[in-house]
Amino acid sequence: MSPIVLALGASLFYGGADFWAAGLTRRTSPVAVTTWSQLSSGVVLMVLLLGGGQPFDAGALCWGAVAGAAGGLGLLLYYRALAAGPASVVAPLAAAGTAIPVMVGLVRGDPTSALALLGLPLIVVGITVVAFDGGDDRVSPPWGAPLRGPRDDEPRRDDTPPRAVPLALVAAGLLGVFFVLLDEGGAGQGELSVTLGVQVGGLALNAAYLVATRQSAAELAVPGRLLVALVLLGGLNLGGDASLTFALGAGALGVVSVLTSLSPVLTAVLAWVVLRERAPRIQLVGVGVAFLGVLLVASG
Repeated sequence: MSPIVLALGASLFYGGADFWAAGLTRRTSPVAVTTWSQLSSGVVLMVLLLGGGQPFDAGALCWGAVAGAAGGLGLLLYYRALAAGPASVVAPLAAAGTAIPVMVGLVRGDPTSALALLGLPLIVVGITVVAFDGGDDRVSPPWGAPLRGPRDDEPRRDDTPPRAVPLALVAAGLLGVFFVLLDEGGAGQGELSVTLGVQVGGLALNAAYLVATRQSAAELAVPGRLLVALVLLGGLNLGGDASLTFALGAGALGVVSVLTSLSPVLTAVLAWVVLRERAPRIQLVGVGVAFLGVLLVASG
C-alpha cells in the first residue's frame, strides 16, 4: 500500500482516537485512559506476533519502547507548557517539532519531490492554525494525545512565563524524535514489534508518572462500563501506530511524519460535525491550507 495512504490512514486513526479520548478523559483520569488503551493494544499485538503474523524482533521492540517513552514524555511536557503559558505561543512551537523528521530525511537523502517540499510547509501551517483557536486558550494536542487543554477555571495568561517556551521547545523536540526513532525501529521487517514497543514505552512512562506524582494504582481504576470504550480507543491508537510504522518502512520520513500529524484536523472536524461545536473561520482556513498541502504532497 502507498506510504501516503498509510500515513493519511494513521492521521485518521489518531484523530478519531483523540476525539474518542476527549470524552473518556472527562469520565476518568487521563493516565487510566492511556494505560488501559495501551494494554489492550499490547494484547492484540502479542496475539498477532505469537500467531506468526511477523517474526519477533527484539531490536525493533527496543526502538519502539524508546520512541513510545519519548513521545509520551513530549506530550506530557506539551501539556505542562500549555498550563504555564498561552496556547498562541505554545501550540506553534510544539507543531514546529515536525521539522525534525523532515530535516533528518533531507540530510540522509530521502527522495522528496519538489511538490512535496512545497506542500509540507503548508500542512504544518494548517495544522498549527487548526490546533490553535484564537478565541480561547484551548488547543487540540498534536500527534495523537488523549490530553486536555487548560481548565475553564484557570486564569487567562496575557504574558508568557519564562518556563513555557523551553517546555514547548523540548516537547517539540521529543515529538519530532518520536518519528525518527520509529523510522529506525521499523527499518527491517519488525513493524509489529516496534509497534508493540511503543505500547511498552508508553506503559513504562505511565508507571513512572504515577511514582513521580506519588499517586496510587487506584488512579487506574475505571468503571466496568467504560472498558469497552477503552478497548475501542486502544484499537484506534493501534491502527494509528501500525499504519505509521508501516508507512515509515515504505516511504520518506519527512513526508510520512507531516502527513500523520494531520490528526488534529480530523479531531476538529469531528467536533464540528458530531458535537456541533462552533467552527471558527480561522480554523476553516487552516483546514483548507492543510488540504492543499496534502494535494501537493500526493501529486508529487
